[in-house]
Amino acid sequence: MSQKFEIDDKTRFLVLYLDAEMKPSRISRILNRPERTVRDWAEKTEEGKDIREVQKGRGRQSKLSKIEQKRILRQTKQTPQKATTRRLAAKNDLGKSTIHRLLIQKGLKYKGLKFVQELTSKQKSERIDYCLEMTEGDGQKIYQTFYSDEMGIRLSDIGKTKAWQEPGKKIEMEIEYEDVKLNCWAAISFRGATTLEIFKENLKGITYQNILGRHIQEMNNLYPTGFFFIHDNHQSHTYAHDYMKNMNLERIKLPSYSPDLNVIENLWFTLKDSVAREAPHSEAALRRSLHNNWEILTTPQNLRPYFESLHTRYFECIEEEGRRLPY
Repeated sequence: MSQKFEIDDKTRFLVLYLDAEMKPSRISRILNRPERTVRDWAEKTEEGKDIREVQKGRGRQSKLSKIEQKRILRQTKQTPQKATTRRLAAKNDLGKSTIHRLLIQKGLKYKGLKFVQELTSKQKSERIDYCLEMTEGDGQKIYQTFYSDEMGIRLSDIGKTKAWQEPGKKIEMEIEYEDVKLNCWAAISFRGATTLEIFKENLKGITYQNILGRHIQEMNNLYPTGFFFIHDNHQSHTYAHDYMKNMNLERIKLPSYSPDLNVIENLWFTLKDSVAREAPHSEAALRRSLHNNWEILTTPQNLRPYFESLHTRYFECIEEEGRRLPY
């Protein structure tokens, strides 16, 4: 006579949530459990907690030893693009939920990959030469240089998509019928920054040249005795090189594929995050948010840490033989 085994609801939830990737609302109906309870299980699971574990002092110890945990983390970091919970579980003879909990507990997140151009030996050598130039003489050029760049931002990318809501109710947010994309240009230095230039058209050579013309005086005001200027190798930038010579803009060449060596890239991330927290819902609100947050972020006091960390970054690039650095 066969024996029937009953699977408890929490285990069934983990299978449906982690393996079948069902939403809590659907799982609630399948298990005939209140949706609030199921959502609570989902939140705890995302935090890496085992919802089947009893209160501290009476429950079982973790299945994984420290050696096993280190092995799984090493496997994940060695080939991150292949290290899915399914693969790791099969390789280590463990359940997917166990792997999932461990990775969450260790602060890892399953996110999209960023594809970057592989650096050649020549490009790595150019990066080393650049870092040596910038750190020569106690790194004085770092403090006498404007780092410039552009970035794009879409209204649809920064709108708030989640909020605390009552069970059974759905908050509706009105959005513009058409999405809006704005482009931004600016330059920052240890002493301060230009104002933020916001434009909608694609960046062409003449557009970039006109942008420089509108902001050169701001840079001269901060460095009356002269300064250096950095931008990347975008086609529109090379178009303006003759104009820059005529305007006495002394350019330092940034190596190809080296956004990690341009300090303004980090500031763009901070600006986007600050704007996203305000969740603007129109082009006018997006423009206001960009301008207001830019003014706050680019006071000399707020800019100082970005430039003080450049010494370390450039030395690290030299030590890593020109390899790309996280930023």
